[in-house]
Amino acid sequence: MPRQVPTGGMPDFSGSIVDKGRYLLDKMLGSGAYGKVYRAVDLKSPADNPAFYAIKCMPTYDSKSTKAQFQQRELTNHPVVRDHPNIVRFERCFKEEDWIFVVMELVEGGDLFAAITEKHAFQNNDALVKKIYLQIIDALQHCHAKGIFHRDIKPENILCSEDGQHIKLADFGLSTMDAASTEYGCGSCYYMSPECIAERKPRLMYSSRQTDVWSMGVILVNLISGRNPWRYATNDDQCFSAYLRDNDFLGNVLPISAEANVIIKRIFNLDIFHRITLEELKEEILRVRTFFRSHQHLKPPAPQPEQPTEYVDSFMQTESDPFPSKPALSTSSEGGIHTSPLIEIEPPITLIEVPASHNRSIGPEAFISRSSSPSHDPSSATDSSKSSMVVKTPSVHPAGPVAVAPPGGGPDDDVGESLVLPGALSDKDIRSPGGKAKFITINRRNIFRAAVQRIKDLSVTNGNVVP
Repeated sequence: MPRQVPTGGMPDFSGSIVDKGRYLLDKMLGSGAYGKVYRAVDLKSPADNPAFYAIKCMPTYDSKSTKAQFQQRELTNHPVVRDHPNIVRFERCFKEEDWIFVVMELVEGGDLFAAITEKHAFQNNDALVKKIYLQIIDALQHCHAKGIFHRDIKPENILCSEDGQHIKLADFGLSTMDAASTEYGCGSCYYMSPECIAERKPRLMYSSRQTDVWSMGVILVNLISGRNPWRYATNDDQCFSAYLRDNDFLGNVLPISAEANVIIKRIFNLDIFHRITLEELKEEILRVRTFFRSHQHLKPPAPQPEQPTEYVDSFMQTESDPFPSKPALSTSSEGGIHTSPLIEIEPPITLIEVPASHNRSIGPEAFISRSSSPSHDPSSATDSSKSSMVVKTPSVHPAGPVAVAPPGGGPDDDVGESLVLPGALSDKDIRSPGGKAKFITINRRNIFRAAVQRIKDLSVTNGNVVP
């Protein structure tokens, strides 16, 4: 057996026989920063009807490291939910020298990412969208019923049967049994909820259950349009800012039907107590007649009064770009989205325990305001690309306060300071490569058009996500 090289790189085990002569690893299926997956032949199965499995090979880590903790969660949590038709079956695991091998059910139809972007299997196919999406809901409901929260729901972690009619949820590397969590930035950037990205002082726990629901909203947009709605659910993302100003934004710029748009708005509710539950989501999906606004032109933006705004011409954000220092989200008292030109901010809900009236969606979770806020530990923000075997969706570590911080949350904040339109950043926030801030005067319609262009830039095409 080859041993781990000093650089931490993994050898290729193709052709190796492991588990005391039981499995032949005949070809590699995928690889990631945390391991490799192989197709394996069970040499103890009949020669005329061999049994095949997927075997994930991972290095061992120091037992006190964050990587070891997440690895142990995967080995503990996945077996709890394995007996569901829409979840990849966990068979067993074993250790040889410096490596851990996880034996799982083999699913040979590729992943949902390829089905959407390469096969275009869901284009104008209402029946298939409904069928597959309901299967994902069923898998996630089973996980939640068992007390397991996935936290990395994305197309790459959903595997398809060869005929494309069935899916199986995979990769529990970021899963948790904690219904309320403070592990911010856990997951992949396109699919993370605002409360999962956020850091606040005092820091508040977020609902692991409801952050899974948010990810399901992005999946639904993927299936219908083949696009991502935004890169980060933060105020400095042009598309998310446009959604905050008008929660019909996605329905206006993407070929989404009116009834599907209503569901998407219920999923992307910033107030977790008013966000749709999986049970309600399933009922709504069953009632949908069509997900597509077929053969219709995208609705043009409604006429707006000319209100010039100072706007810094920023660049397309990458994973290494800093987060904004003064984010602002907008929620109404009913949990909806303000469409006012100015973004008003309400203080986040701070509860010692969850009121009984809200237990329908949160269950036993309690969201506690902590009296002190330790500095951010980068190790708590986990990059899911290091646990996925085929990495296609970029992931992110939060690097500063984002998304739902209230005014006055930091030493530099001014409660009396006037808030500006989403996307309007100050000179100190973003500068051009030459170091000079590029100010241009644009109106709200142009901001809307810029957000539409950003949607197009985030299109998932040719098997790659365009940053």
